Amino acid sequence: MHKSYASLFLGMLFLTSQLITAQIEEDRLSPYALFEANEGQWEGDFDFRLELRSGAVFFEDGGYTVTVFNPEQVEGIHHHDELEGHTHEIVKYVDMQRINYRVNYLGSNRNAATSTQFEKPFYRNYFRGNDPSKWASDIKLFGAVSYLDFYPNIDARHYSQDDNFKYDFVVHPGGNPESIQWSVEGTEMEIIEGELHYPAPFGDIVEWHPIAYQLINGRKEYVDVDFQLENGVASFALGAYDESVDLIIDPTIVFATFSGSTSDNWGFTATFDLNGGLYGGGICFSSGYPTSAGVFDPTYNPGPNPNDQYIDATISKYSADGKSLLYATYYGGAESDQPHSMVVNSQGQLIVYGATGSDDLPMPVNGADTSFGGGPSTNPFKGVQGSYDFPNGTDAFIAVFSPNGQNLVGATYIGGSGRDAINSSIQRNYGDGARGEVVVDDSDNIYVVTTTFSTDYPLVNSGVGGNAGACDAGVTKLNPNATSFIWSTLYGGSVDDQGYGIKVASNGFVFITGGTLSANLPGMTNGANDSYSNNTDGFIARFTSGGALSGATYLGTAAYDQSFLIDTDKNNAVYVFGQSQGNYPRTANVWGSGSPRQFVHKFSNDLTRSIWSTAFGSTSSGGVNLVPTAFNVDECLNILISGWGGAVNNQSNYLGGNVRGLPISSDAVQKTTDGSDFYFMQIAANATALNYATYFGGSVNEHVDGGTSRFSPEGEIYQAVCAGCGGSNSFPVTSGAYSTTNNSGNCNLGNVKFNFEVSIEAAASIDYDADVDTVCNTLNVQFSNGSRNANVYQWDFGNGQSSSLEEPSTSYTNFGTYDVVLIAIDTICDISDTAYLQIEHTQGIDPEADFDLDFTTCDATRTVYITNRSRRATNYLWDMGNGDQITTTDVQYSYPVEGQYAVTLYALDTVCDKVDTLSKLVNFVTDIPPPIVNVTPSDCDNGKIDVWYLNDSSYYQYRWEWEDGTVEWAKFPNTKVPYSGSQVIKLSIIDTVCNSRFEYTFTLDVTRIDNRVYIPNAFSPNGDGINDVLLLKGNTCLLFTRFEIYNRWGQRVFSTDKPFSEFWNGRFENGTLKQDTYVWKFFSEDGEKAGFVTIIP
Repeated sequence: MHKSYASLFLGMLFLTSQLITAQIEEDRLSPYALFEANEGQWEGDFDFRLELRSGAVFFEDGGYTVTVFNPEQVEGIHHHDELEGHTHEIVKYVDMQRINYRVNYLGSNRNAATSTQFEKPFYRNYFRGNDPSKWASDIKLFGAVSYLDFYPNIDARHYSQDDNFKYDFVVHPGGNPESIQWSVEGTEMEIIEGELHYPAPFGDIVEWHPIAYQLINGRKEYVDVDFQLENGVASFALGAYDESVDLIIDPTIVFATFSGSTSDNWGFTATFDLNGGLYGGGICFSSGYPTSAGVFDPTYNPGPNPNDQYIDATISKYSADGKSLLYATYYGGAESDQPHSMVVNSQGQLIVYGATGSDDLPMPVNGADTSFGGGPSTNPFKGVQGSYDFPNGTDAFIAVFSPNGQNLVGATYIGGSGRDAINSSIQRNYGDGARGEVVVDDSDNIYVVTTTFSTDYPLVNSGVGGNAGACDAGVTKLNPNATSFIWSTLYGGSVDDQGYGIKVASNGFVFITGGTLSANLPGMTNGANDSYSNNTDGFIARFTSGGALSGATYLGTAAYDQSFLIDTDKNNAVYVFGQSQGNYPRTANVWGSGSPRQFVHKFSNDLTRSIWSTAFGSTSSGGVNLVPTAFNVDECLNILISGWGGAVNNQSNYLGGNVRGLPISSDAVQKTTDGSDFYFMQIAANATALNYATYFGGSVNEHVDGGTSRFSPEGEIYQAVCAGCGGSNSFPVTSGAYSTTNNSGNCNLGNVKFNFEVSIEAAASIDYDADVDTVCNTLNVQFSNGSRNANVYQWDFGNGQSSSLEEPSTSYTNFGTYDVVLIAIDTICDISDTAYLQIEHTQGIDPEADFDLDFTTCDATRTVYITNRSRRATNYLWDMGNGDQITTTDVQYSYPVEGQYAVTLYALDTVCDKVDTLSKLVNFVTDIPPPIVNVTPSDCDNGKIDVWYLNDSSYYQYRWEWEDGTVEWAKFPNTKVPYSGSQVIKLSIIDTVCNSRFEYTFTLDVTRIDNRVYIPNAFSPNGDGINDVLLLKGNTCLLFTRFEIYNRWGQRVFSTDKPFSEFWNGRFENGTLKQDTYVWKFFSEDGEKAGFVTIIP
């Protein structure tokens, strides 16, 4: 079934409902939805009118009425212009599809007070007819209208947001949301997939699935809520409230894009720049990469043998929103070259680490090492089909690019005569061959960890000799331009050891992590775990700022384990992220999930102590779930993880597995997977909880071909992806991204920037409730604290007192002005915020006299009931106005005779010797004067009447009777007299309280012209001031009017939507038309008319 939806203004209108306690966001209000108070400019008993593009909403006591025309038919009238290149079917307003329905809120307060918000800087005037009493001017317009205490302790708000008309309910303490119930007249309601539908002739008007939340210490706490419908009555079904969550994670995809390459283009590495832009690094197999003008290397570098496959490194820089490619360049020599890791320094320069097989790799002559060492032929993917070789061996390289990509600032080889930068010995995952990492310190010095098989790896300022096993981890520090080695060393044991991740802590120590087959790694003497556990273990090693080894530890189980990525927190604790096929330990009281296939482990800075460890995974995976790609510990100690898994890792000699069954948070951006996707996760500080987790990917096997991606300090992941392999476009790119299609026949480098949006602001705010103590001049204040994400508070009350409580109280004993200061501190994120409040204490305890009167003027017993509403009084004295006095709190009193009496209350404070008085009048008479009623024919001459009352009452009933016998019960009747001429109309006003009846007879001379319009058949626009314009007269109250003039060829020469105030002067396109006969058309709510008019000299 095809179902359309009502388009009420500027696109889709969906009525959305919320149950909230929050502020309306002014910048999201629709500028087209305007609320206008009814101050007499319209007939009808409604408070406000909301204008819509194809209808209106009328707000009445206890609900509202919606009038909507078919939006497509309205568009046909508003755009009836073939010159625009459109053709529309024109439907008369009288024939338009429409719906009128009323929403009735059952049991609501029909006398609720209204409050308007967001007043507009303009207004409207109405001057209809020649009776000034019917005119209205300076009518204000608003962006929102609230009905206060619509239900007990519940306010109803109406506004617009993001071009959607909305209503919500603000439930204050003591309010019962179950009391909110509504029915509908004029249509029906049905719930479809959680949405509330109102069927209309032209489609459905839909209320989206509701949301509900509370603001707790400035944070949204969501509550389960659904529509429910029973016997035609709708209401909300609410779940239990949960106030335990301290932090919001609200992830959004900022952007995702293909590289746009027409050649096969694999993804390896990504990082961020100083402005939130993204660098993506990969490899390209030919000349189809979309390089930009002026870059360092705009062309592909084909290899020497046309029968072999060669690759070049590619680098692309994107804007922060991913919509613009800022530059793209190749980087390579005659043989193959690939990037493994990238980072941006404080100068905005991009540092790239990778592997090269080229002896002519571009680099300045002053590079730290400009000679290529080479080595044995190497395949980085264990010979996987479709991969490539380095026939002359490999060296590591460092390249430094200018921010605009036009200049190579520096470059160097790092390596010896053996294989360097390719991890071939302990390669258990697809892409492990391209691991290793580059980072910078605060002085922009460059640090790299790699793997080397070279016994002549460069050793600078290091006491360590050549590698003892087949391969070791190489650790090298260079100056910012890569022109010299500051220090360079090896780390390894007697078997194979590989370096994957590196981090420079704020205290200057350098940490590396990787995998090992050696049982005798150096530096383990005081390590948290000094013993090798067989199979494969992970390791962490610490070096001083000068390159000396100062500690190490193993980590692992009796089965396979490796540590791939490393980070330190602001307290210099050390964290690693890795894989395990054993029973990796989970510390007590930390979060963990499923099988221990991936682990996170935290150590002390000196690596002598394990602080905690946890693991997570799914039992559905036969191998591991994730191949790690990015890892970060943010300023608030949250742990952020990125990885991929699936079919690509199930090739021969790899660990296998998939991402199915991993934990997913309720707010995940992608909750399902085909098993071969990326996975993004955030774990709370010290692994106490899972904050957020989501899948990310399309319908093909997303992966990365090696290398590192990164998290920014703001918690955004900058991830490189080998996307769309096989020529697929299923990778989820964002609207407006630089490239939304995979232009190659196989893979494209996909780049993802994903925002976890973790708030790290303290955001202090203060409010207070004040009352005066019985010690007359003492002001007691209870403060409320609306701060977010803070855990320590420092208050200064301005009276010499202070507090560290979250919501303290204080007393002000003397009159004066006091400045209150709150400093809210987040000790985890090391941030603070300050809020200020000024309190004026200018008066002591004063009694306040107030009372309500309840009496009926015509009551034969002449009894008045008085309810005392006074505050801060100890005693009361009532003067009843006839000499009698009463001292009770409330009063019931009967007057002996009729008359008007002034009741005066004296509210006394005997402690502070103060008094307040208030007087109100009561009046008892049996001879009630009749209301004054004035009735006149409507200015619209449509047979209706206008009525004006004086001295009427809310408990009066009104019965109208016309000459033809028509009877209508209403204060303001809508009935029309049947014909023009003298008419007799009778009115009976019934007083239902005093059992009185007042009769009136009105004789009116009524003119009914209704839809009559008078259009001349000729006029003479000759400038003599007589009959110079085509002057229309008639019923100016007609709705939807439009007047058009056409020449004999059907060309429109004049049109107006204001036919009774804008008149044709016989001109067209700045020239006077010649004498001729023209066709006119007049449109209104009553249909269409047509005729002829002649221009005469």
